[in-house]
Amino acid sequence: MKTIYVVGSTNQDIVCIMDKFPSSGETLHGNDLKYFQGGKGANQAIAASNMDGNVNFISMIGNDAFGKELKKYFDKIGLNNKLYISKTRPTGTAIINVNKEGNNNIVIISGANAELTINLLDINPKKGDILLIQNELSVDMVELLLSYGKKNDMITIFNCAPAISIENFIDKIDYLIVNEHELSIALNLSNFNKDNIEDIKSTMSVFNKKNNLNMI
Repeated sequence: MKTIYVVGSTNQDIVCIMDKFPSSGETLHGNDLKYFQGGKGANQAIAASNMDGNVNFISMIGNDAFGKELKKYFDKIGLNNKLYISKTRPTGTAIINVNKEGNNNIVIISGANAELTINLLDINPKKGDILLIQNELSVDMVELLLSYGKKNDMITIFNCAPAISIENFIDKIDYLIVNEHELSIALNLSNFNKDNIEDIKSTMSVFNKKNNLNMI
């Protein structure tokens, strides 16, 4: 059975429920406050584990209340994880505001996620194992991870969110996960109509063939 190595972010999500978003300088009453486990890396690991994948999750949290509760949560659901503890930074946090129409805006504080380095990747992958990452790490870390994956004959899967250009390391990605907005940024497309499904299909087909890339 292939091992899925998920390397990425762990965040504490703090969700503020409100009727409308405040304007600059405005103070409003909110309706509710909720706390959820978050981070795109953790979400990937949990989703893969729920589908009976053999998952190893590697991340970094802070030595704070959020980090301790998240560790308990991962242990409770039986996720095979290696959580490093930062001595200097708090657990990553996402502040999510949601209005009554269901629209949201999000502020992410990387915290301990920013201290996760390639030197902490203490794994022994086999050929064909899967490396699943996302872009809530530094760009340098993303590129190093993808290079590591290809060097070790792993299948590399990159969720390009938040979106960045992948021009410098597109050859190291086997599967690219993007939405229409992320697609235009990832491939540096200046004249791309993200609202035209045929334009999206055509663009994906061209880049798939040119770069031996699979887009999802």
